[in-house]
Amino acid sequence: MSVEALLGAPDHSGKVRDSYFLSDEEMLVVASDRISVFDVVLPTDIPGKGKRLTEISAFWMQDLFADINHHLITTEPPAVLKDEPELQGRTSIVKR
Repeated sequence: MSVEALLGAPDHSGKVRDSYFLSDEEMLVVASDRISVFDVVLPTDIPGKGKRLTEISAFWMQDLFADINHHLITTEPPAVLKDEPELQGRTSIVKR
């Protein structure tokens, strides 16, 4: 089942990431495998790109900037999405 089937259409869909408002304080960000060049989304995805983007973001926020206040809360998906294989490693819950 897709995240859209569980949460509805994204509140914001960017070139690479989709955002879903979870509450007034939190937002779910899902990194896709889409690729864009000069503001054009190309038709071919890069397999695993969303997972790598999430890993890189988590590294910078959790490891390098652990002592600095930032927007990342967790990279664990919400409970309703934990069993969705296409979302594993692609989600971030952030402060709005």
